[in-house]
Amino acid sequence: MTSVLPVYVTAGLLAVLVTRQHHRTCDGTEQQNPLFCGLFFSVVVCVSFYDLLHFQPSLEGTLGWVRFLPGCLGYPLWFATFGALCLVDPGRLVPQHIFRNGFAHLVESSTIVFLSAVKDLMANPTLPTKLPELPNYSERYCPSCDVLLPSVDVYVKHCRLCKCCYVDHDHHCLFLYNCVAGRNFRLFLFFLLLTVLLALVFSVVALIYACQRCGLDEKVDENYPGAYKVYLLVSCTLHTLPCLSVLLLVSVTGVFWLIVFIRRQFTQFTHQYSLLIDRFGLWRVLLGLHRPQV
Repeated sequence: MTSVLPVYVTAGLLAVLVTRQHHRTCDGTEQQNPLFCGLFFSVVVCVSFYDLLHFQPSLEGTLGWVRFLPGCLGYPLWFATFGALCLVDPGRLVPQHIFRNGFAHLVESSTIVFLSAVKDLMANPTLPTKLPELPNYSERYCPSCDVLLPSVDVYVKHCRLCKCCYVDHDHHCLFLYNCVAGRNFRLFLFFLLLTVLLALVFSVVALIYACQRCGLDEKVDENYPGAYKVYLLVSCTLHTLPCLSVLLLVSVTGVFWLIVFIRRQFTQFTHQYSLLIDRFGLWRVLLGLHRPQV
């Protein structure tokens, strides 16, 4: 029991630490918190090493080629996709000095009519007192990024964590330490599906591995009821395979959370691109195969 206690104590302390974290650091700099991204990456590294060091040598002839997919293709593809999502620009609007002139021209052109109406009203008070409305400049200009937002029908949002404006901004992902926007949204959906697939395969292989290990350690009579066999399997796994127990719990929890999150992302995507989807279809728009006319 003493050999497994440090594993569960460490996992419990990490769980408490994560629940006490916020989006920003508490050191006065108010930078985005890198703990979530680092912990997420560390868990996948532990899962991949456990798979390569324990599952592959021990499960010979089990599951056939399915067992080799994560190690040969799944994990390298996951790390490559993770790196791309963390490092590649999601679609940032770059600050340029020409935008200042453009914004000044926008303000000047919109206020000419307003000032002209004010002068006419001062010269002739009998005119109607309703003045033309000025545009909302905060929707056209971002003072934090010093950029003039596009005048066309393009969704642009400022991320307070990244301190940048992004085209087709979806959300800021703490587990990627980056934003999800127009350029990497489809790659992000692929990344979520790949993560769910790897977590499912790991969970299935982990259960088979635990059954084989505990079958060698515990001689269970076949006449025992199924509930008692499950109890022996769980008890044996918790006592003899503490690291696998923690990783399996994280993997199963992550699968359910990611399935709910993927469903939400698809719902938001269909709402944002509803006009294009009605014209070209969901999968053509999702894969970027549509060719809308400008």
